[in-house]
Amino acid sequence: MKRPTSITVLGTIGVLWGGFVLLIGVPFWIAFAIDPLGLMERIAAWGNSTLPHGVREALQIPVMRFAALASGLVDLAISGVLLIGAWKLLALQEQGRRLMLGFALAFLFWKGMNFLLDRAVYEPVRQQYNIVQKERDRLAIPIDFVYAVAVLYFLTRPAIRDAMHDSRPANSVLSH
Repeated sequence: MKRPTSITVLGTIGVLWGGFVLLIGVPFWIAFAIDPLGLMERIAAWGNSTLPHGVREALQIPVMRFAALASGLVDLAISGVLLIGAWKLLALQEQGRRLMLGFALAFLFWKGMNFLLDRAVYEPVRQQYNIVQKERDRLAIPIDFVYAVAVLYFLTRPAIRDAMHDSRPANSVLSH
């Protein structure tokens, strides 16, 4: 059977996106875990600016460093699921479709949690340390949300489910 176009598009984007995030994110996460202040100062210097005093103080708070590391690790795990799921999706494996659906649900849940945490936890810390955050366009819909919703929509269509084949061995206990 010919691979449906939606699977090709979603799978290709998923492999590229997941691979890129892991390629950049893992070294960044390791560098942040080793020396968060040094990394942030280097990033500020690359942008021809200085690290705001409030950010410097916030990085001294163990709970803030832990939250940043934990958040980064969750982002990397979700990207890992995306990469593996997209790869298997391109091979028309049912497991790939399920991983991609899991990715989309986890991504949307995690971004929703980040939104709530930003308002409830991080905003008071930013105010306490006078950290100015750039105002975002409230009407903009990030492309990653569009992708996650597209995954949920297209990969639940009956024709797409029918195009998948089971990647479990035929004699598997779970297949009976």
